[in-house]
Amino acid sequence: MPQISLKFVPVWFAFAQLAFLATAVAQEDLSRSVTINTLGYYKAADGTSGGVMTPVKINLNPNPTGRIRLGFFEDEIDGYGEMWRAAAWVSHAIALDISGADSTQIQIEFERSGRVDGPSAGGLTTIGILAAIRGDSVRQDAAMTGTINPDGTIGPVGGIPHKIDGAADADMKLVLIPLGQRQDRDENLERDVDLFERGQSRGLEVKAVGDIYTAYELLTGSPLPRPGPAADPQLQPEVYAQVQLKVDEWLLRFKNFQTEYKRIPSSYRSEYCESLMSEAQASSQRIDSLLTEGQAPLAMRDAMEAAVSAGIATAVSNTIWVDAARGRESAKDYVRKFAQIHEKTRIAVDRLKQYKPKTLGEAGVLIYGFSALTESLAYQAAAEAILAGRIHVPIEDSELDPDEEDMLMAAYAMQIAALDCEHVRDLLDIAGDLEGPPMVGTDRIIEVAVFLRRAAEANLNQFEQVVVANRAKSENATFASSQFSLMQRDETYMTARVGIDVATPTLRKFVEDTDSWPYAELGAAINTYELSSLLMATHYSLGVIHDKYGDIERVGREGALQFVLDFATDQARRNIQLLQDNGVDPGAAVFSWKIASILRGRQLLDRFEALRWLWEANTQSRVLAHLGGFSAKLEKP
Repeated sequence: MPQISLKFVPVWFAFAQLAFLATAVAQEDLSRSVTINTLGYYKAADGTSGGVMTPVKINLNPNPTGRIRLGFFEDEIDGYGEMWRAAAWVSHAIALDISGADSTQIQIEFERSGRVDGPSAGGLTTIGILAAIRGDSVRQDAAMTGTINPDGTIGPVGGIPHKIDGAADADMKLVLIPLGQRQDRDENLERDVDLFERGQSRGLEVKAVGDIYTAYELLTGSPLPRPGPAADPQLQPEVYAQVQLKVDEWLLRFKNFQTEYKRIPSSYRSEYCESLMSEAQASSQRIDSLLTEGQAPLAMRDAMEAAVSAGIATAVSNTIWVDAARGRESAKDYVRKFAQIHEKTRIAVDRLKQYKPKTLGEAGVLIYGFSALTESLAYQAAAEAILAGRIHVPIEDSELDPDEEDMLMAAYAMQIAALDCEHVRDLLDIAGDLEGPPMVGTDRIIEVAVFLRRAAEANLNQFEQVVVANRAKSENATFASSQFSLMQRDETYMTARVGIDVATPTLRKFVEDTDSWPYAELGAAINTYELSSLLMATHYSLGVIHDKYGDIERVGREGALQFVLDFATDQARRNIQLLQDNGVDPGAAVFSWKIASILRGRQLLDRFEALRWLWEANTQSRVLAHLGGFSAKLEKP
């Protein structure tokens, strides 16, 4: 049996960045334009590579419809490729979040000549939209390349030597590149070159930037507002006590699974299941020392991991046993019944529908809960698709036939889905009565949900165009076959796609005609946006190397990963403090930050999990600040 990377991270809040109603721009100020100089590279007919600089005009105008809109003006068919359009939607979301502008009052339009595609102008596009909103001008002798991450960090890209050449040919004096990319491959020389030396040899200055705040000031001369510096956040004593109780509950689940596992005859305990139980035992043994150190949030995370690993090992072993004793159909039926998923889903839905938030803090908990439920529904749908033969998930180094592999992977997915439902109960139990401004109406929540759903769809489209389509081209395969192949091997991609296509519509049916539906819509949108953004970071920006089964082997851009972790850690501190300064109890965001602060010092997989926790903490804080109307109460950096 294989070693399958356990990617269970409870979905408390996705890491998207949003923008709503904080500081609406006056209508009389809503007509202006900014021009940015984007960079690209190409391969000519003779096989050589070159670079080009192309101006893009960004127009800001009043929004006559009150709906979220982007306009793309082109003078050629398909002038804006799918990747560029998707990246523009993501840039739009981040720019509006940082500015606090009202997305229903302004309309952004892009205007350019020729054809362009790719996500590498995401950072510069964000700066251009921000400048248009804020009334700043962008240097016309400067250009930039780099993607944009949801926390405002600038992600690495390719082809930079050729882009520098294109900038020099257009008489640019400054080129901004992503931090951590001093060297990049020159396709013509077939080797890496020093980018700073390349710029100097072409008569321009090259500067590396890691985040949108640094890049914006270099290109406009004006600083962006940002929450002020803050100390490490702490949980309230009563919340910390609740977390300690949850540690005991998850440890009890682990021990119950462990007891049941020992009753299974050894002949049905595969090597994979034995390794899972060893991992579970190791996680459980860290808990006492973590509690002694005052790290109850991480102790809860490790207790959950122990229960998840032991639960999967038990479910898979029992499935093998039933298959041997009663046949394949009985085993498949057992997979569906062992986790008691339908009953657990019903209980989770009922508890969420009964929870009536009175404050901003409590609204955040409810949205978190629906995020967790969305993930559960995605895993349930994936398990059913596997059992029905619509998806095949191969198992590393397995000697089983494909039908057996599918049955065991379905058991794995069902168990995670069941534990996600139980996590919903944790969220509501830990929350209690959270302080903060009163929650008045749900109009803003609906607006955020609509906007973020579109951003999530755009982000997943960006991933599919950048990663899946290029993979299909390199393998001389159809897009559909490459998409299917990648979904089989990448759990995050599978749950993101299934989350949009199946889980979100299913969730809507559960909550339609109730006052919970706005919170459910937002929770589902955040979940899918988070997953799709994580896909872009791992498969594109950070240069992660995956094995043939989709597991992370190493990261190609270690410096970029470390910077993103450092920046996200600091940004989360600042955003949490902003909530506290406005009387909001951000307990869930603090919980996420505490876990990430330790995980980021562990192994590679733990560091990526830490990044997700940090993005979740940032998003939760920003969403609540926007909903509370005080996201613009910021300091200059």
